[in-house]
Amino acid sequence: MALTRLFSPQRLVRQALTTMKGVLVLHSISIVTPQLIRNRHAQPKALVSALWFCVSLSGCASLFHHPSPDEISIIQLRSLLNGAFAARDTAPLRRIYEPEYRRSTMAAILMSSADSSIRLWGDNFGRDPHLRVTWNPGRIGFRMDRGIAVETGTRYETQCRGGRLEHWTGPYLAQWQKSGRWELVHEAEGASRLVRDKAGSC
Repeated sequence: MALTRLFSPQRLVRQALTTMKGVLVLHSISIVTPQLIRNRHAQPKALVSALWFCVSLSGCASLFHHPSPDEISIIQLRSLLNGAFAARDTAPLRRIYEPEYRRSTMAAILMSSADSSIRLWGDNFGRDPHLRVTWNPGRIGFRMDRGIAVETGTRYETQCRGGRLEHWTGPYLAQWQKSGRWELVHEAEGASRLVRDKAGSC
């Protein structure tokens, strides 16, 4: 939003929140990131909790945030991923996932490599013609000196189970790594809830 007065209250608040976001995110990611890099076999719940704490510190600062080129790149990659899932096409995933990509819940690691993830999604698409997954990004925090970004948002999934369509929604957290280009390293799913009023037959 363009501000007409240099020292307006809105501009001062925006600057304060942007500064606060940068300090909090950089400090918290600097604590969490080395553990993620050194220990790929750490307990998923510990990793998710640490990363979630890391990004949640930015709080309402995102209300006054203007996307950087790197943030726009990640949003575009997420859009490409959503498009691939909408088209039920796993080919684009290979350009987005880092080779050791992992997907986990708070309790367990579900997929431990890009190859296994792509293969499993392909099998799932083949078994369930109603399967749909969409990620809606919320906030993205960066530690550019380490080439790391942490994204949080809401995940939506529709699947056919027992002859009934089930619609699930819940939070997700994703870690991106930049090594020449951004790649998706880890996705973690928080507790999901069933949206019962959208249920139907399949």
